Amino acid sequence: MLCCKNNKVHPVVTANDSLTTRAITILLVGIEDSGKSTLLLRWQDKQMANSKPTKGVRPSTFCLDDSCKIKVLDVGGSKDFRSVWKNHFHTCHCVCFLLDISSPDARYRESLEVLRETSSHSFLQGKPFLVLCTSLSGENGISQRSVEEVRQECSVTNTSCPMQWSKLSPGREKEPLHWLVKTTLSKFEVIEAKRKSDGDIVKIEREKKRDEKEIKSLLSSLCKAFEVNNVTKTDVFTVSDGEDFFAQELGYPDSSSLDGDMRYLCSMLGYQKYGLMIVAKRLQREGGSAEFEIRNLKDLRHRLHL
Repeated sequence: MLCCKNNKVHPVVTANDSLTTRAITILLVGIEDSGKSTLLLRWQDKQMANSKPTKGVRPSTFCLDDSCKIKVLDVGGSKDFRSVWKNHFHTCHCVCFLLDISSPDARYRESLEVLRETSSHSFLQGKPFLVLCTSLSGENGISQRSVEEVRQECSVTNTSCPMQWSKLSPGREKEPLHWLVKTTLSKFEVIEAKRKSDGDIVKIEREKKRDEKEIKSLLSSLCKAFEVNNVTKTDVFTVSDGEDFFAQELGYPDSSSLDGDMRYLCSMLGYQKYGLMIVAKRLQREGGSAEFEIRNLKDLRHRLHL
C-alpha cells in the first residue's frame, strides 16, 4: 500500500475520540468491473461472491471498529450510470475512485478521463479523494504500470481535492478505508459546511427545474381550457365541479372552504383539471400563496393573449 506519508496508513480513530460518533458517507466510484463491489465486501468482512455489476446506486451501512458509522454509496460504473455520479457529489464526505492500472490501453485511457472529470467537479473540491489502483486484468492487461507513473500521466491539475494515490494490496483492503475515515474526521466541520452549502445549491437548481416544468404544463393546461393555438378543449369542469375538485386537491371537503382568491384562481385556469391539480400542489408547498399564483397566471395568460 503506497501512501503519501512515509508509505504508512494513518490508524483509524479510536473509540475514545469524540469525533468518532459522526457518520461518514463515502462515494465509491470507478468504471465498470474495477472491483468496487468486491472491495466493499472486504470492508464489511463479508464472504466474497460472484456479484453482478452494480446498476444505479447500492448503499451499504456498517460500523468501523465499533467507533464510526460508515455509509458507502457503490455507484454503477457503466457509461449509462456515470451520469448519476454527480447526483451524490454534494452529499458525500469523501471519494474512493478505483482504477485498474493493468487494464488494456483503451479502457485505461477511459478510466483516466473519467477520473479527471470526476475530481474536477466543484462539489468534490476540498473533500478527501483516494485513487485506489488495482490490478484486475491479469494476462490480458499491462502489469508494468506503477502508481507513480499513472499519477503523473493523469495530470489532475484543476482540483483542490486532497488526493491520495495508493495501490490495493491483498489482505490490506481496509487500509484505504482507514485513511478516508481519518482524513475526513480531521476536517469534518469544514466538509459538513460544504455539504450544506452545496446541498442548498442543488435544492435551488431542482426547484428551478421543477418550476420550469410546471410552468410548461400550466401553459398547456390553459391552451386546453381556452382552445388556444387550435388545441381542443379537454378535461374542463363546470364551475361548481371545478371548484369542488380544486378544494379536494387542497384537502378540503368541498368548495365552501374556498375564499375569493381561490375561486378566482379556478376561473383563471378555466376549470381545467390538470391546471387545478398543479396550482393546488404549488399552494401546499412551503411559502405557497394564492397571491403569487394569481400573478403567475396573469403572466401566463398574457403570453397566450387571453
